[in-house]
Amino acid sequence: MRIVDSAPDALVSPVDALITGLGQAREGTVLNIKGQDYSIEELLNRSPRTENYKNGYCIVLYLSPTDYHRIHVPADGTIVERERVTGKVYPVNDFGLRHMRRVLSRNERLITYIRHRGGEMAVVKVGAMNVSGIRYADPERNEVRKGEELACFEFGSTVVLLTENGTFEPRADLRPGLKVKWGKRSDG
Repeated sequence: MRIVDSAPDALVSPVDALITGLGQAREGTVLNIKGQDYSIEELLNRSPRTENYKNGYCIVLYLSPTDYHRIHVPADGTIVERERVTGKVYPVNDFGLRHMRRVLSRNERLITYIRHRGGEMAVVKVGAMNVSGIRYADPERNEVRKGEELACFEFGSTVVLLTENGTFEPRADLRPGLKVKWGKRSDG
Protein backbone atom coordinates (compact mmCIF):
# COMPACT_ATOMS: atom_id res chain seq x y z
CA MET A 1 0.00 0.00 0.00
CA ARG A 2 1.25 3.44 -0.89
CA ILE A 3 0.16 6.70 0.60
CA VAL A 4 -1.04 8.97 -2.21
CA ASP A 5 -0.72 12.73 -1.66
CA SER A 6 -4.29 13.66 -0.74
CA ALA A 7 -4.11 17.43 -1.25
CA PRO A 8 -7.04 18.20 -3.59
CA ASP A 9 -4.86 20.31 -5.90
CA ALA A 10 -1.89 17.89 -6.00
CA LEU A 11 -0.87 16.28 -9.28
CA VAL A 12 0.97 13.06 -8.45
CA SER A 13 3.35 10.88 -10.40
CA PRO A 14 1.38 8.18 -12.23
CA VAL A 15 4.29 5.68 -12.13
CA ASP A 16 7.55 4.62 -10.51
CA ALA A 17 10.06 5.83 -13.07
CA LEU A 18 13.16 7.76 -14.01
CA ILE A 19 12.55 11.26 -15.36
CA THR A 20 14.23 11.32 -18.77
CA GLY A 21 12.84 14.66 -19.91
CA LEU A 22 10.78 17.55 -18.65
CA GLY A 23 10.02 21.11 -19.49
CA GLN A 24 7.66 23.68 -20.85
CA ALA A 25 6.41 23.16 -24.39
CA ARG A 26 7.06 26.14 -26.64
CA GLU A 27 4.62 26.70 -29.48
CA GLY A 28 3.87 22.99 -29.69
CA THR A 29 7.43 21.70 -29.36
CA VAL A 30 8.84 19.79 -26.41
CA LEU A 31 12.57 20.44 -26.42
CA ASN A 32 15.50 18.21 -25.63
CA ILE A 33 14.23 14.81 -24.66
CA LYS A 34 17.54 12.97 -24.89
CA GLY A 35 18.71 15.46 -27.53
CA GLN A 36 15.59 15.33 -29.73
CA ASP A 37 12.69 17.70 -30.20
CA TYR A 38 9.12 16.33 -30.24
CA SER A 39 5.95 18.03 -31.35
CA ILE A 40 2.86 17.86 -29.18
CA GLU A 41 0.90 17.28 -32.38
CA GLU A 42 2.86 14.08 -33.12
CA LEU A 43 2.72 12.80 -29.52
CA LEU A 44 -1.06 13.30 -29.46
CA ASN A 45 -1.56 11.81 -32.95
CA ARG A 46 -2.79 15.12 -34.43
CA SER A 47 -5.69 15.29 -31.99
CA PRO A 48 -7.97 18.35 -32.07
CA ARG A 49 -6.95 18.73 -28.39
CA THR A 50 -3.35 19.53 -29.41
CA GLU A 51 -3.94 23.27 -29.19
CA ASN A 52 -4.63 22.97 -25.42
CA TYR A 53 -1.12 21.58 -24.83
CA LYS A 54 1.07 23.68 -27.16
CA ASN A 55 2.44 25.73 -24.26
CA GLY A 56 1.80 23.25 -21.48
CA TYR A 57 4.26 21.17 -19.48
CA CYS A 58 5.73 17.77 -20.29
CA ILE A 59 7.29 15.10 -18.07
CA VAL A 60 8.78 11.97 -19.67
CA LEU A 61 8.86 9.01 -17.27
CA TYR A 62 10.86 5.90 -18.20
CA LEU A 63 9.96 2.60 -16.53
CA SER A 64 12.88 0.20 -16.39
CA PRO A 65 12.27 -3.56 -16.39
CA THR A 66 12.65 -3.53 -12.57
CA ASP A 67 9.98 -0.84 -11.99
CA TYR A 68 6.37 -1.45 -10.97
CA HIS A 69 4.43 -1.52 -14.25
CA ARG A 70 1.05 -0.13 -13.31
CA ILE A 71 0.02 3.39 -14.31
CA HIS A 72 -2.12 5.32 -11.82
CA VAL A 73 -4.40 8.34 -12.09
CA PRO A 74 -2.44 11.58 -11.37
CA ALA A 75 -5.48 13.62 -10.18
CA ASP A 76 -9.19 13.23 -9.44
CA GLY A 77 -11.18 13.84 -12.59
CA THR A 78 -13.14 12.60 -15.57
CA ILE A 79 -11.74 10.73 -18.55
CA VAL A 80 -12.96 12.78 -21.51
CA GLU A 81 -11.29 10.79 -24.29
CA ARG A 82 -9.24 7.66 -24.93
CA GLU A 83 -7.25 6.88 -28.05
CA ARG A 84 -5.15 3.90 -29.06
CA VAL A 85 -2.51 4.80 -31.66
CA THR A 86 -1.07 1.87 -33.52
CA GLY A 87 2.60 2.02 -34.35
CA LYS A 88 5.94 0.33 -34.06
CA VAL A 89 7.58 -0.79 -30.84
CA TYR A 90 11.11 0.56 -30.92
CA PRO A 91 13.18 0.61 -27.71
CA VAL A 92 12.51 3.56 -25.39
CA ASN A 93 15.61 3.06 -23.25
CA ASP A 94 18.46 5.59 -23.26
CA PHE A 95 19.88 4.22 -26.54
CA GLY A 96 16.51 4.28 -28.31
CA LEU A 97 15.69 7.82 -27.16
CA ARG A 98 19.09 9.15 -28.24
CA HIS A 99 19.62 7.33 -31.53
CA MET A 100 16.21 6.61 -33.03
CA ARG A 101 14.29 9.46 -34.64
CA ARG A 102 11.40 10.65 -32.41
CA VAL A 103 10.66 7.19 -31.04
CA LEU A 104 8.08 8.45 -28.49
CA SER A 105 5.79 9.69 -31.27
CA ARG A 106 6.36 6.69 -33.58
CA ASN A 107 5.66 3.88 -31.13
CA GLU A 108 2.26 2.46 -30.24
CA ARG A 109 0.51 4.71 -27.70
CA LEU A 110 -2.53 4.63 -25.46
CA ILE A 111 -3.60 8.24 -24.75
CA THR A 112 -5.98 9.16 -21.93
CA TYR A 113 -7.26 12.72 -21.55
CA ILE A 114 -8.38 13.53 -18.02
CA ARG A 115 -10.26 16.71 -17.05
CA HIS A 116 -9.35 17.62 -13.45
CA ARG A 117 -9.95 20.60 -11.19
CA GLY A 118 -6.90 22.44 -12.57
CA GLY A 119 -7.57 21.82 -16.27
CA GLU A 120 -6.83 18.86 -18.49
CA MET A 121 -3.92 16.44 -18.82
CA ALA A 122 -2.93 13.79 -21.33
CA VAL A 123 -1.43 10.58 -19.97
CA VAL A 124 0.42 9.10 -22.96
CA LYS A 125 1.48 5.50 -22.44
CA VAL A 126 4.16 4.58 -25.00
CA GLY A 127 4.76 0.97 -26.02
CA ALA A 128 8.27 -0.32 -26.53
CA MET A 129 10.24 -3.23 -27.85
CA ASN A 130 9.44 -6.37 -25.83
CA VAL A 131 6.24 -4.81 -24.49
CA SER A 132 3.50 -7.27 -25.26
CA GLY A 133 0.70 -4.80 -24.57
CA ILE A 134 -0.72 -1.74 -22.88
CA ARG A 135 -4.16 -2.19 -21.37
CA TYR A 136 -6.67 -0.22 -19.33
CA ALA A 137 -7.50 -1.47 -15.84
CA ASP A 138 -11.19 -0.65 -16.47
CA PRO A 139 -11.88 0.65 -20.01
CA GLU A 140 -15.48 1.58 -19.12
CA ARG A 141 -14.76 3.80 -16.12
CA ASN A 142 -14.83 7.56 -16.73
CA GLU A 143 -14.83 9.04 -13.20
CA VAL A 144 -11.37 8.48 -11.73
CA ARG A 145 -9.73 9.14 -8.37
CA LYS A 146 -6.12 10.06 -7.78
CA GLY A 147 -4.05 6.93 -7.16
CA GLU A 148 -6.48 4.47 -8.77
CA GLU A 149 -5.01 2.11 -11.34
CA LEU A 150 -5.51 3.51 -14.85
CA ALA A 151 -3.60 1.06 -17.04
CA CYS A 152 -0.61 -1.24 -17.11
CA PHE A 153 2.25 -2.27 -19.33
CA GLU A 154 2.89 -5.94 -19.79
CA PHE A 155 6.59 -4.98 -19.56
CA GLY A 156 8.54 -1.69 -19.11
CA SER A 157 8.06 1.41 -21.20
CA THR A 158 7.48 5.16 -20.96
CA VAL A 159 4.70 7.51 -19.85
CA VAL A 160 4.59 11.07 -21.17
CA LEU A 161 2.51 13.32 -18.94
CA LEU A 162 1.32 16.49 -20.68
CA THR A 163 -0.52 19.25 -18.89
CA GLU A 164 -2.72 21.86 -20.47
CA ASN A 165 -1.37 25.36 -21.06
CA GLY A 166 -0.88 27.28 -17.80
CA THR A 167 -2.17 24.58 -15.44
CA PHE A 168 0.99 23.07 -13.92
CA GLU A 169 4.04 24.31 -12.06
CA PRO A 170 6.52 21.50 -11.28
CA ARG A 171 8.23 20.87 -7.96
CA ALA A 172 11.54 22.75 -7.87
CA ASP A 173 13.58 19.55 -7.49
CA LEU A 174 12.22 17.71 -10.55
CA ARG A 175 14.96 17.13 -13.13
CA PRO A 176 16.13 14.51 -15.62
CA GLY A 177 17.81 11.63 -13.81
CA LEU A 178 15.56 11.85 -10.73
CA LYS A 179 13.68 8.68 -9.72
CA VAL A 180 10.02 9.32 -8.83
CA LYS A 181 7.39 7.10 -7.19
CA TRP A 182 3.71 6.96 -8.05
CA GLY A 183 1.51 8.78 -5.60
CA LYS A 184 4.14 11.41 -4.77
CA ARG A 185 3.40 15.02 -5.59
CA SER A 186 4.81 16.30 -8.91
CA ASP A 187 3.68 19.90 -8.73
CA GLY A 188 4.98 22.67 -6.72
